Amino acid sequence: GKSFDFLKQHGCTHVINDIMEKGTTDNFSTRPGEGFQQEAAQAYAQTNGKRAEIQMVRIDERQEAIAFIRMTIDNARKASELDGNSSNLDPDCDPENAELHEPAVEDASAAERTWKFGSLENRKKITSRILEENMARLDPDYKSFDQRLRAFIANSLPEDALRYEDEIYASTFPYDSMSIRRFKCVYLTYQSVVDWTEQRDILRCNPDFHGRSRHDCVIINDDAPGITMSRIQDLIRCWLPSGKVIDVALIHGFSPSKWRPRTVWKGCRVIEEDKISSFVLMEYVVRGCLVCPVSGREGELTNYIVDTIDSDMLLRVNGWE
Repeated sequence: GKSFDFLKQHGCTHVINDIMEKGTTDNFSTRPGEGFQQEAAQAYAQTNGKRAEIQMVRIDERQEAIAFIRMTIDNARKASELDGNSSNLDPDCDPENAELHEPAVEDASAAERTWKFGSLENRKKITSRILEENMARLDPDYKSFDQRLRAFIANSLPEDALRYEDEIYASTFPYDSMSIRRFKCVYLTYQSVVDWTEQRDILRCNPDFHGRSRHDCVIINDDAPGITMSRIQDLIRCWLPSGKVIDVALIHGFSPSKWRPRTVWKGCRVIEEDKISSFVLMEYVVRGCLVCPVSGREGELTNYIVDTIDSDMLLRVNGWE
């Protein structure tokens, strides 16, 4: 016959005493110990099945040793950063986290900034004029780049308006202040309008992201009615002759489209991407957003707004914030 000599059956004999000592079963949980079962199964999978217990003990000892070494290294690194010793690290060794070793931006403290650049693009010493010379032949977004950037700065920051002979530098590191620095990634922190918690988006503007061009879209905070969306084309940090440091995004804006699909659903919004690029200060960039081309044609400029990626986006797009 069936044997009842197993752990769960034995546990039934303790039910009455457990309820009397610890309360009703809705106060109990079977979650403790589940993680250990997974670890044991993973360790067993690494054995040859013979005298598995001994092999599993050795595997566990090695994993504990590795975890202890990892924890020691992490604690030492954190202590070094708190002591200010991390300033000697070479940020070029990790372009993805290059901004972690940048000097503080004068016009916005780290606590006030809601963005952080990453994935350093270039390492050559160039100015905005040289960037235009190098890129204008390849990308129309950089035609008259220097002139348009100067006009944008004069309009946005009148006190920092530039003369023609002034060069615009963009830099990341204090030891190389005479170089333009461009980035291919930005980390955006924003407050959710759903529960007011802090959220983060990681956005890319990379012409060759795993073999494909990727230029993510963002929501811009401006005075226009409704919601303003743009596509990021480039991320640049500029050092002005006045000593001020500004972060600028080269973008393609979107405008409402007259085109409509044959089947129009509730909340359908169609927008057209502008062919001409413009600039925006990073302090006006709120969060990432998602748009979907209406067709698979290369270079399609007409897009649907996707407002169902999360609850925060749904509220922002529909004006419920």
